[in-house]
Amino acid sequence: LLFVNIILSYVRSNRMMNALYFDDKMLDRNWLFLTTNAEKMIKRQRGLFTVLSINFCKYNHIKSCVGAGYADDELLKMFRIVKKHLGRKDLIARFDDENIGVVFKRDLSSDIEKVVSSILNELGDDVYIGAYVFDRKNTREKMTDVGIEDFYYYAELARKNLNESSPYRVAYFDNSMREEYVWVSKVET
Repeated sequence: LLFVNIILSYVRSNRMMNALYFDDKMLDRNWLFLTTNAEKMIKRQRGLFTVLSINFCKYNHIKSCVGAGYADDELLKMFRIVKKHLGRKDLIARFDDENIGVVFKRDLSSDIEKVVSSILNELGDDVYIGAYVFDRKNTREKMTDVGIEDFYYYAELARKNLNESSPYRVAYFDNSMREEYVWVSKVET
C-alpha cells in the first residue's frame, strides 16, 4: 500500500508539473519551462549559447483583420516550423502573443548561423529575429548577475533595431546596442 501511494504521489506530481509548464496556445512547453531549463543547461555545459527572440511581425495585422483565433493558428504554424529546425535538447517557448524565444547550444558560430538561416529561409518575410550569442567557456562561472531573462532581453533589443525599411531580417546583439539604448533612455528621462 505504501508503494502504491508513493507511485500515485509521483504521478500526481508529474501531472502538476506538466500543467505548470504547459502553454495551451502552442500545445507545448511554456516560458517558465524554458527559463528554468535554460538556466540549468547553461550552468551545466560549456560552449556557444544562443538566445533568439523571434517576432511574428504579421500577427497583430492578422489579429485585427481576421481575428485572434486565426492569428494564433498562424503563430502555432510558425512555432512548429521553428521547432523543426532545432535539436532535441534545444528549448523553445512562446514569450507573448507574437514573440517566440529559443535557447540552444552549438560548438561553432557557423552552426549557429545555419540554425538561424534555416529558420529565416523557411519563414522569410513573416519574422524578425534578434540573437544574443555568448560563450560559456568555464562551467564554474556563476550566473548571478544576469540570467536567461536578461539574455532574451538582449536578443529582443537586437530584434527591435530591425524594422520594415531594413533590408535585414536578423540582427545580432552587441554592446553598442546596449550603450545606445542606455543613452536614449537617459535623453528621454
